[in-house]
Amino acid sequence: MGMGVLLNIMIRFRHIPLILAAALLPTALQADPLPPWQDYHIAMWQKHPRPALQALQSIGVDAATVYAKSGEVDVAHLRDVQRAGDRFYLENLATDIFSPYHMASSSAYFAEIRALHATEPGDMHVFERQPSLADKDVLMRLWQRLGKVVASMKTTPPLFYNLADEAGVAETGWAWDYDISPPALAYFRRWVQIQYPSLEALNAQWGSKFASWDDVTPMLTDPALRQSDGNYSGWGDFKQWTDDMFAAALQVGTEALHHADPNAISAIEGAQIPGWGGYDFTRLARAVDLMEIYEYGHNIEIARAINPNLIVITTSFNATAEEHHRLWHEVLLGARGHVIWDENNDFATDNGTLGASAQANAATYRALRGGIPTQFIASQPMPAEVAILASMPSYRIEWLLARRGEKTNWALRNIDDDYAETPWRRALDRAASGLAHLGVPATYLSPEMLAGGVPETIRLLILPKTMALSDREADAIHAFLRRGGAVVADGVPGAYDGHLRLRKNPALQDVAAQIANGDFLQFADPQNVADKLSPVLERAGVAPAFSLTTPDGKAVRNVTARLWRNGAVTLIGLERDLVGVGKDAAVATGPERLVVSLAVPASVSELQTHVALGGGQRFTLSLDPVVPSVLTLSPGKVPTISVDKATQSFGDIVVSVSTAGNPAVAPALHVDVLDAAGQVLGMRNLVLHNGAAEDRFAAPDGAAKLRIVDVLSGAISERPL
Repeated sequence: MGMGVLLNIMIRFRHIPLILAAALLPTALQADPLPPWQDYHIAMWQKHPRPALQALQSIGVDAATVYAKSGEVDVAHLRDVQRAGDRFYLENLATDIFSPYHMASSSAYFAEIRALHATEPGDMHVFERQPSLADKDVLMRLWQRLGKVVASMKTTPPLFYNLADEAGVAETGWAWDYDISPPALAYFRRWVQIQYPSLEALNAQWGSKFASWDDVTPMLTDPALRQSDGNYSGWGDFKQWTDDMFAAALQVGTEALHHADPNAISAIEGAQIPGWGGYDFTRLARAVDLMEIYEYGHNIEIARAINPNLIVITTSFNATAEEHHRLWHEVLLGARGHVIWDENNDFATDNGTLGASAQANAATYRALRGGIPTQFIASQPMPAEVAILASMPSYRIEWLLARRGEKTNWALRNIDDDYAETPWRRALDRAASGLAHLGVPATYLSPEMLAGGVPETIRLLILPKTMALSDREADAIHAFLRRGGAVVADGVPGAYDGHLRLRKNPALQDVAAQIANGDFLQFADPQNVADKLSPVLERAGVAPAFSLTTPDGKAVRNVTARLWRNGAVTLIGLERDLVGVGKDAAVATGPERLVVSLAVPASVSELQTHVALGGGQRFTLSLDPVVPSVLTLSPGKVPTISVDKATQSFGDIVVSVSTAGNPAVAPALHVDVLDAAGQVLGMRNLVLHNGAAEDRFAAPDGAAKLRIVDVLSGAISERPL
């Protein structure tokens, strides 16, 4: 495969899928749609023997990590996992490529590089990534490695193939000027030729005097900080290309896996906050099939808005009430599972006794595997009439301007500094949180999506601290205003263009009077933003589907809501806010009584308790401080799913179910496998499609009967095996 072919593939990554397989094998199979991820999975990250894994199944743990560092699969552990009856995923297939600076020895090396740049700023070798993500030999090695691993997994495919843990262009989300190695510069020069119609156009934008494309070099952070004319185009394009390069290299891994197995699921773990290190989720969300994400900065919501098919899982670290609140919160955002970080090795002993952490998490894990998250997985987010622009160019220019005049060298900043709240992050958070407190669904647009025009379904567009707008984005907003759309922004957007060059006048200055003042996105308390947004929504014609009040009629602003739909059934997930912020955040004390007033009458029930609240428009419920209440709204009573078959044959359990007249197009069913004494040995969930479903799975030792719960109706039946 030639360098030109690979670079062209990578450059075009944002516009069409990679066809790297065609470059290697013209007769490559076309990938079928990825299989649906229909259940909520809980996986154990640390290595445990078979007895421990089997014991953990009783609390809902149904999967395990199998290490495959640099493509070398731990076959012995894989066999243990399979004998235990667990699913598995392969871990760290290409950490050496995508996470080289997070490895123990390399992390120290990266610290040395940062210190060296502070003392020897003229040494440019510190900005040459090792290995370069633009090096064709590195990417070919990746392709061949992944193909070999997938070939070895043909008979026992994993849940997913994790390319890397804690991936990043540099060390995770650190700001750094990677990469100016020779292969990277060659790729960058090809990339800018796609962005600009001519070298003259690039010189005019950058204010540069390059004589040929081969002379083009990006502006790094140090000279950008010294720039005095407000033109940071060379730096802005370099940072945009960096994110494109990272996403494109991951996409090479994804295409390698799909080429070897059309149903393979590619993944990265430890996804960071939107910011540096390649974490532009408007690009990253399309690079892999699955992400394990640390939920910060609304990254889950942004990623799933950009790619609704993205599978998101998270991580569980401890057994506190706050941790359990977070896991449920992420379910309401669309998480489809989580990985357990058993750092102290106290979930289970080697002989199969449950440890303290397992017992402390048992109730929550069983509930998460109990069918309600599966019902969310089988549903779709409620369509939004409000869109929020996630403008990474605006984040970048804000970051650069904030560094000017700082006493601390930017290269020596702590990673926590770049995780801190900034005006851009604050505005985006206030907008998203305010809408969630009103129960108003929102979606996110990337700059490229906005440049293509605001979707016809959108009535209100929110521009959080949008300092940068391209001409096409500005034109799309003008067109949106002309058709009657409403816009809210903190300040006049578009002081800089899309390449980060200061404009003579902000891009939307001529329509500033038509833009609602969103200064409250910076200064209001998060819970009060809902009050500020309410009149804006009303003027835009966006009406919430319900309202929340206290029994004495006061508006409730400490509860967020996420809305999903499944056929004619609406799911509303209501969760209490934590009290306090940051490390001081804690769950509230005791339940809270709420009155739910619907805009349209419906038959309502509460999934956790299976309590029917009746039909009408006004209902009262008690909201737990940790576990959300999930309400179902349907036109009438939901019919019960019938169990057609529940048998054990040749060591496998076979379950067949059906239903008729269900208003949900994909209702869920929970199955507990019990021993003769009624103790849970394992569990799984089914989703019905076209009114029926069948599942076959290995029977745990001692299986005697099944307890089957209809998630939507709450009906329970037991069947002997």
